[in-house]
Amino acid sequence: MAKNVIRTTVSDTVRGSIEELDLAKDFLYAIHDIYRESDKAEAGRLAKEFNDLKCIGAGKVREHIMKLIEINAQLRDLNMGVTDDYVVHTALHSLPNSFSQLRTSYNAQKEKWSLKELIAICVDEEDRIRKEKEPSTSVNLVEKPKKKYQNQSKLKPTKIITKGLPWE
Repeated sequence: MAKNVIRTTVSDTVRGSIEELDLAKDFLYAIHDIYRESDKAEAGRLAKEFNDLKCIGAGKVREHIMKLIEINAQLRDLNMGVTDDYVVHTALHSLPNSFSQLRTSYNAQKEKWSLKELIAICVDEEDRIRKEKEPSTSVNLVEKPKKKYQNQSKLKPTKIITKGLPWE
């Protein structure tokens, strides 16, 4: 009965390419054998993805580093993983140029960061960079000089507002 359920849910192409087997377990193993990727091919794909992965988009630093950690864990399952220190190094160099100050400070330090420290520091740095890019909300209001100061051609500041702008 289980084999019939599997056969009805599998596409016609897959069903036609697998020989008829008596047990559902054997049928599932046959499907697995057809779609299984060789370990060498999978390791090559994962290694390429690990080395080529670049962080794109704001607010994605944590996800980017966690993706590198996940790929490395898959590579370790295939006996091709790298050390956590190398993951930290690769993660720092795959970040955008706005993180160059962070890379410099890491290279200047004697101690190495763990993966948890790297994530925390990078998220803090990302927040700092985002806050620097926010527009300033201070406005200087100036008025023309009064007639008795006709010789002065400069504008005189009268008031400084540091609250949000009324049109925002």
